Amino acid sequence: MSKTEKKDALFAESGGVCMVCGRPREEASDWAMAQIIPDKAKGGVSLSGRAMLCMPCVGAKHTLPIPRYAGTLPFRGRFGYWLRVWRRYLYGKITKEKRDLLLQDFSLLVQGKPLSKGKQKNGLYVTMAKETNGACVYCGKPLSRTGVTYDHIIPKSLGGNRKPSNIILCCSDCNSRKSNLSVDEFINTFPESQRSRYVNRLHGLVKEKHLPKEKAALLLSFENEHRRTIRFRFFKRIITVTFAQQRVTI
Repeated sequence: MSKTEKKDALFAESGGVCMVCGRPREEASDWAMAQIIPDKAKGGVSLSGRAMLCMPCVGAKHTLPIPRYAGTLPFRGRFGYWLRVWRRYLYGKITKEKRDLLLQDFSLLVQGKPLSKGKQKNGLYVTMAKETNGACVYCGKPLSRTGVTYDHIIPKSLGGNRKPSNIILCCSDCNSRKSNLSVDEFINTFPESQRSRYVNRLHGLVKEKHLPKEKAALLLSFENEHRRTIRFRFFKRIITVTFAQQRVTI
């Protein structure tokens, strides 16, 4: 069974939504197959031990078991998770064993302890993963903890600092291609279709309140300059005049 077929099977089990938060299905790149109980022998590598989660939930839960992470949510989130699991079981979409695995050590009435960020690097990863929805900010490729890199939006060679406000998650390929380029110079190397997807993705992250507006302004700095072009004919010659105007996009 291919990875796409496995994802489709898990989506069918969950009813086309994230099993934890209930987000509806969108692009396949925004989702990941997560182990219900990480590093356990209870079918951890098979479909019976996995569930389909959206990337924000994958990044937020980190190495926690899914039921333990769901137990840290407010009552409304815990009730939604509990109801989804039981409905999928009653509809015959998941087995009794998987239902018990998804509800292992889960309490509907008692909220678990808040997530601990642990080491500073792990806490930074969780925060950054939420900002980019668990994907590379430049190309939109889903990220894992082993394939992620921390990119300086304004390179250090151009005066950028190491503060979290100047750091964003991206894949190693984009980080190596960007190198010491500014965001404007790097985005100008994209084809028009990829550039459009990049702009739409960032505006979507801001709208969903994942990405702070200040950081989005750095990543969309090229949008602040809007060029207006006027062409007119003068003695059988076409003259082109370009005016640069400032506009606010975030």
